[in-house]
Amino acid sequence: LMLAGMPPFSSFPAEVILFYGVFERADAFSITIGIIGLLAVLLTLGYAFYFTMKIFFGTLPEKLAKKDYIKDPPLLMTLPLIAVVILGAFLGLYPSFIMNLFEPVISDVLANM
Repeated sequence: LMLAGMPPFSSFPAEVILFYGVFERADAFSITIGIIGLLAVLLTLGYAFYFTMKIFFGTLPEKLAKKDYIKDPPLLMTLPLIAVVILGAFLGLYPSFIMNLFEPVISDVLANM
């Protein structure tokens, strides 16, 4: 979901800002780029769901099921992944924590354009 920029993940505010700017211009080139971008988001969402379902919820091939060394990861490997998911969801719900860090830099760059 994070790859596709879906709420509540941290990539969502960036995509909202991007698409808002693209569609606000409302000329033919911007709308074309915006539509291509939206199609790319939908394509990303589609293949991310497909591979997630296949990898995490699919059946284990018989050849691999017989191997002793294939098992669930230990908790020490799972905890960092859980932490990244929680951080991504938090920043998606409350993007102001990160956006406030970048706002002075972005304002300065835009002022000098």
